[in-house]
Amino acid sequence: MGHGPLAYVDYNESYNGSTWSEENNLNTARYSQGGCGTQTAAITMSGYANAYPMKDETEIWNGTSWTEVNNVLTGRKEVKGCGTTAAAILPGGNLPPSFSPTVTALNESWDGTSWSEVNNIPTPTMSTATLGTQTAAIMAGGYTGSYVGTSYGWDGTCWTAGNNLNQLRANTNAGCGTSTDGMIVGGFIPPYAAQTETFDGTSWTEVADLPSGTYDGSVASNSPSGNSLYVGGQAAPAAYNNLTEEWTSGAQTL
Repeated sequence: MGHGPLAYVDYNESYNGSTWSEENNLNTARYSQGGCGTQTAAITMSGYANAYPMKDETEIWNGTSWTEVNNVLTGRKEVKGCGTTAAAILPGGNLPPSFSPTVTALNESWDGTSWSEVNNIPTPTMSTATLGTQTAAIMAGGYTGSYVGTSYGWDGTCWTAGNNLNQLRANTNAGCGTSTDGMIVGGFIPPYAAQTETFDGTSWTEVADLPSGTYDGSVASNSPSGNSLYVGGQAAPAAYNNLTEEWTSGAQTL
């Protein structure tokens, strides 16, 4: 899923710890959508596919195929979800009608069946990183009209300001881990960020960088204290990246 060099794609690949294999595709090709979950139970929502309005489709992955379920209330792009297929949130994003950023503070919650609007994020933000669960999440960085390093915690009802990132950035695509053991990787400053930061529930700490600056890649992990993956992304204008990088207890390897 996402944006390849020539078109918006519906591709879906699975990683077994050493190699990638192609799996059943999404029903709706798109990019810049939100997503969260696990290798056998994932959800993707909203996004953009070369025409307005924004996509509002939600699809769930059961380890074998994607199934379309109830749509988000407001389609948008440059969004990052967090949670599970049964309980997720989708904060912020970029609304239509044009490529000029129309940044929103909307926040939607998924209960496994349908989306409902809940309390907005404090500042309209797109291209932020999110990590955690539906009731214990972190939102960090992003673009509000300028690049920011702000960080907010979500308790299932309200957002609370927390300590800022060390490096302001947007387009990290997603964070990984939990609200007390999290990580964000790369991003767009501009030009391209290589910084990796971990979160201990209170503060962000810069740790080992990516080998090179990359944005809009994907991060997968249960906890950055263990193993994580950083996949794909863009490293230069029109230069799309198929690298897989592994983070193992504080160190990256290619």
